Amino acid sequence: MNTYSALGIEKNNSEDSQKIVYKSGDESRTSTTIADDNDLTLTLEKNSVYAIEAFLFVIGGTFKLTFAGTATATNMDIRARVHETQFNSIGFVRFTSLGGTGTNSSIGTGNNIFTCTGSIEVNAGGTFILKWASNDGTAGVLKRGSWMSFRRIK
Repeated sequence: MNTYSALGIEKNNSEDSQKIVYKSGDESRTSTTIADDNDLTLTLEKNSVYAIEAFLFVIGGTFKLTFAGTATATNMDIRARVHETQFNSIGFVRFTSLGGTGTNSSIGTGNNIFTCTGSIEVNAGGTFILKWASNDGTAGVLKRGSWMSFRRIK
């Protein structure tokens, strides 16, 4: 056992794993049909809880997103904040189930950054996928260097 004394938390190192996926190239879409991202997909282990972070760089058009996959989420709460610039937050999206569209998920025009934080608990392992599309048919690009990080906490 490893003790994080400052937090008073005991953690089993065998459960301490982090998975990070990132976009290796820009991806442009004009379709308004939500589809899997080519890079931002990963596998979650059964009977696990993950802390989630994501940083998505978007330019042009409007953007809508959701999270989906084959994993069975028993508890999920992911919040995405849309930033017009580094310091100006223009919207908020909350996702509580895989495949859900969230509230106000089709927001953001021009150059934006989506920062996502949250957690997901899964009882049956499987894939977790970022799905996205243009909201209005105007070309939008999810930029190279966008990423998602999952840290197993249970």
